[in-house]
Amino acid sequence: MTSSPLPLRKKIIEVAFPYEITGVAASREVAASPRFPDTMYHWWPHQPLALCRAALFAAIIDDPDQPDVPKSLFRLIDALPTPQNAGSAWQALSLGEQRRQKVLGFIERLAQPESLSSDQVLNAARALVHAAVADDPPPVYDPFAGSGSIPLEAQRLGLTVDASDLNPVAALMNRALIDLPPRYAGLPPVNPEMRSGGVDVRKAEEGKQEALESFPSAHFSKGAHGLAADVRFFGAWMRDEAQRRVGHLFPKIELPSRYGGGEATIIAWIWASTLRCPNPGCRNDIPLARSFVLDDREGRKTWVVPRIGERYSRHEGELLFDLQRGKGSPPAGTITRQGARCPFCGRRIAHDELRAAGVADQMSAELMAIVVESGEGLIYLEPCDSFGRITPQTKPAWTPDTRLTANPRCVDLPDYGFTTVASLFTSRQLAALATLSDLIDDVRASVLLEAEQCADRDAAAYADAVATYLGLAIGKTADVASSQCRWDARTQRIIPALAQGALRMNWEYAEGNPFSDSTGGFMHQVEALAGVLEALDPAGDGKSMQQDAAGFTIAPTARGLVCTELPHPDSLPLAEVSDFFYAWLQPGLQAIYPDLFDTPATPKATELVADPSRHGGVEAAQRFFAERFRAVCTRLKEAQLPAYPLVLFYPSGKGADSESVSAKGEARHPSVSVDLPTLLSEAGLTVIAAWDIRLHDAISGGRPSLTIFVCR
Repeated sequence: MTSSPLPLRKKIIEVAFPYEITGVAASREVAASPRFPDTMYHWWPHQPLALCRAALFAAIIDDPDQPDVPKSLFRLIDALPTPQNAGSAWQALSLGEQRRQKVLGFIERLAQPESLSSDQVLNAARALVHAAVADDPPPVYDPFAGSGSIPLEAQRLGLTVDASDLNPVAALMNRALIDLPPRYAGLPPVNPEMRSGGVDVRKAEEGKQEALESFPSAHFSKGAHGLAADVRFFGAWMRDEAQRRVGHLFPKIELPSRYGGGEATIIAWIWASTLRCPNPGCRNDIPLARSFVLDDREGRKTWVVPRIGERYSRHEGELLFDLQRGKGSPPAGTITRQGARCPFCGRRIAHDELRAAGVADQMSAELMAIVVESGEGLIYLEPCDSFGRITPQTKPAWTPDTRLTANPRCVDLPDYGFTTVASLFTSRQLAALATLSDLIDDVRASVLLEAEQCADRDAAAYADAVATYLGLAIGKTADVASSQCRWDARTQRIIPALAQGALRMNWEYAEGNPFSDSTGGFMHQVEALAGVLEALDPAGDGKSMQQDAAGFTIAPTARGLVCTELPHPDSLPLAEVSDFFYAWLQPGLQAIYPDLFDTPATPKATELVADPSRHGGVEAAQRFFAERFRAVCTRLKEAQLPAYPLVLFYPSGKGADSESVSAKGEARHPSVSVDLPTLLSEAGLTVIAAWDIRLHDAISGGRPSLTIFVCR
């Protein structure tokens, strides 16, 4: 930034904003699948890119109904098309109002999901931004960067962005999203197959050995396509090497003759937690499951029925499951909000009894069904003796010793005896994940060697970058490979452990095969990350760091545009949940990012949420939030360049915390309310405009999902 003061012109967001159409566009984006950048880490809540892109653009562009707007900006605005709904009254509008309506119409186009694939729209947006800032573009600061929506969109508009977050997992995600891709944009891959005219790794994964000619050099001239190709290649090597070492723990299965025989890949084992019935007259193992349905699709309904092995049979007294299809009705689940029910004697067990049993290590698990991949789709098999129960046990080389912190709003697993991250995985899942993590160093050494031969980049830094994405892929694999994953009977997929943003006791679970090509496989996660890289087209530089927003400081000469999403006091805490990923990221990436992984777990005490369980009650939590909120707002004000408004996204209380009543029937902690405008005023900020955004989805139901506060 230059030292000369910039003119204080109003920005369009202070005067007008197409909040209704932008909200509709954001709703379309939310409804899309897959939702970018959810494919990097879906569990961290983030605002739709459409909102961030529109708000940032509107905070940069001058309201054209002012006399001192740069002529270059006027010329570009005048070249914009007249809004389609202009009507006959258009000519009666003043020139300034006509220009304003053109800008608002362009913002509506820019917010649409289709704009991300339109070079014409994005180039026009960048040209308008450049004309508005002249040769003095402001850096964009986001001290609550989370999963990176705001930094990503600032970068897309051609601006330099500094993202920070207290949580090291979030800081790493932002490095992967905005910091690393611009460094290697336009560079070809370094892997030996693509450099020597080998195969397209993606096609090879499908068994189609297509030559490298399908990837001409022009393919890598834009964006981070070369980096994506290396992530795929070295990810495939990791998968193959890990399978060589521990693949015997996930064996193929011999299909019964009625399915054509031959070997097939198991993609999931479906388990039910079990508990010995406390009724002295029963004492059978109770299958603890909310549902016994495996396939809920019309015409393909499949479920299991629990039973006890008959007297004098080979399985006398054992808990068994019979597979049923077609007509009939599946049995009701044995877990409800009131507790558990024994299906054999009707005895009811309260949640307090279930917790006590879990802490006393009295629970086990029984295999209900096996999901097999065949040429005709998925097949469900009973775990019968004819082809074995296939539940090999092993002793992993190491396990993550990160302790789980109980929080009634997001993590209740310690109440059931699950005290460490490692306790959420089967022994073979731990072995697979630990093996993959141990291979990070080997991959980094291989990439370093190949990059040194290319001699067109910092080889060590590039090796670190590829290792970063593969480390993230391990974390993503852990999310779909733990006892907290469920089988979705409707979509026939494994539901990730953090699908709801919380870690709550899961009774029946799906154990995925990390070496399969299904959603539970390691390469599926690698492909998702490579897809993110290919979708990026960074037009500006980005930097990400771990920092507490209350300590956010900027030198006066480096002030810029502050745009961030302030935490709602009632938001779910994210630190406790983040430990699930931190435990798997730290072993492989600590040497690369010692600044992020130098503590046993993520910081929690200073996280800006009003959590009664952390602070000893609702009043104490409210005081904590208000005091730190004032400190944060003061820091934001000091970092803000006076030429621009400060833009704050603030989620509504209803949408800030999607948790209502848990499956155990227990009410959540009381809400904490704050008067945001008053807190902003106490920090010396005046609200100039406030735009209510309605996302039309299942959660908000058309109610305001968030408000964009524009402050000076």
